[in-house]
Amino acid sequence: AVMMVRQMFADPYWPKKAMEGRDEDIVPCIRCLYCYHISTVHDNTQCSVNPRYRRENRVPLKLPKAEKVKRVVIIGGGPAGLKAALTADERGHKVILLEKESRLGGMINVSDHGRYKKDLKEYRDYLLRQIKKSHVDVRLNTLATYEMVKNLLPDTLIIAIGGELVVPPIKGIDKAIHVVEAMKYKEIEEGTLVVLGAGAIGAEYALEKAEDHPNLKVVLIDKKDTVSANENWLYRIAQRQHMRKCKNLEILLNCECTEILDNGIKITYSNGDTGFINADKITY
Repeated sequence: AVMMVRQMFADPYWPKKAMEGRDEDIVPCIRCLYCYHISTVHDNTQCSVNPRYRRENRVPLKLPKAEKVKRVVIIGGGPAGLKAALTADERGHKVILLEKESRLGGMINVSDHGRYKKDLKEYRDYLLRQIKKSHVDVRLNTLATYEMVKNLLPDTLIIAIGGELVVPPIKGIDKAIHVVEAMKYKEIEEGTLVVLGAGAIGAEYALEKAEDHPNLKVVLIDKKDTVSANENWLYRIAQRQHMRKCKNLEILLNCECTEILDNGIKITYSNGDTGFINADKITY
């Protein structure tokens, strides 16, 4: 029972669904650890996949059917758009979901790459299964335009197109590749890989590369003094335990990249010291 508490947060009805053989309907825990904030920073405890957790007075147990059925058009088939579509469909609305790509999932499709994204992949697959069982009208390879949306005559329009990838203002940044793109293929297995930014995504990417390729030297750089600074300490402890085992992973904190060259990067430490790191591949 203790081991299954997080899964109970994600889906309080998983035992009943499992008993009835409805495995495909169980909302999977993605192990984001936001529910653990109560035992760490004691702030904003919630569940990323169950909006009702600790919001029972605001989110009903069973969504009521809409008194007036509306035509709902949703732009974007990522996790936000999919969840919005499923919610509107459950309430009885007529839902049209527009997605410009050839598949649903949006940015969460990066979970197809890398074992540390396994839980996100399971949640993505859960959403896709629910969409198939719903009445949502899914239109792939469809770029939403003003005229198109206008012709669909929506009563309600939901825009769920996600955010834009952050590109740091570093001289020569065009010589590097965004980590989200780098995750999609095995671009380097030997030499030196420099990862700029030790937030959760950069740190996980650097760790996985170091673990998978012992002949690859991985250098993780961040101007902060902590790896995965925005994550709770339980997550950081587990991550640090894995990192300590990687002899080919070097972590430089209080260190900032000031320029990217063809063969490496220039760095400046918080104390004013400067240096240069040779690199075969650079991600940010």
